[in-house]
Amino acid sequence: MSMISTEERPLAVKQGDRLAVPWATVVSLAVVLSFADGFWMTSLRGAVGAIERTQSPFTSWLRESTLVLPVFLFAVLGALTLGLHLFGPVLRRPRTVLATALLVVVAGTLAGLAETVASAVYDYHLQTNQLRMMDAMHAICTNSCLAQAQQSTLALQVRGVLYISRWLVLTNLVLVGWMVALRGGVLKVSTTRRRAARDEEDSFLQPASPHRMWLILLAAVAVTIIGLTWFDDVNLSTPTGQSVSTSVR
Repeated sequence: MSMISTEERPLAVKQGDRLAVPWATVVSLAVVLSFADGFWMTSLRGAVGAIERTQSPFTSWLRESTLVLPVFLFAVLGALTLGLHLFGPVLRRPRTVLATALLVVVAGTLAGLAETVASAVYDYHLQTNQLRMMDAMHAICTNSCLAQAQQSTLALQVRGVLYISRWLVLTNLVLVGWMVALRGGVLKVSTTRRRAARDEEDSFLQPASPHRMWLILLAAVAVTIIGLTWFDDVNLSTPTGQSVSTSVR
């Protein structure tokens, strides 16, 4: 009986302890949500996006999901911080864990939806420019034909975003639930560390901070991926004999 009552009692924060960000939870959730939502954005672009942005979908998905990773980090961090203020530093009841997980789902979905809307707006901008260029070169439209084509393109992008939004919600709900289940039904909104140990971590590269070292490693991998994909895109978009012909001229 004493063991059961001890487990059900919320853990108290001692006087020498300080609340800290659970970076392992934040980073793992942000990475999963970023790359999952980036998959749906890339799929939407391949279906209704501008033709010049549909080349190399895997490379685009990898690069852009890595680029928006900080947005998902802030979204997950904000959701966990809100859960901390609402339910306290330790989530013991299944109801509080479920509510905080739903906050993470909402925050991740909003970030993914913002990413998808930004991509659709850029696609619409490219498509309307292409319509104007085709009309100027071939005079394909008469009277209000060009305006109708632009309106149809806008309606297609709006329907695509609305269609993808439901899959964003479902995907994030499944993935967050799966991540919480892998952690044994526990979702950390904060961690505690001794104040004395905290004061000793004066340097950002202190060996006693493994989570920070993991963040540095993740940032290095992200920069490497972005650099490699950008280099591949430059090589693919540049003809082989362009530099030679330029130098001869």
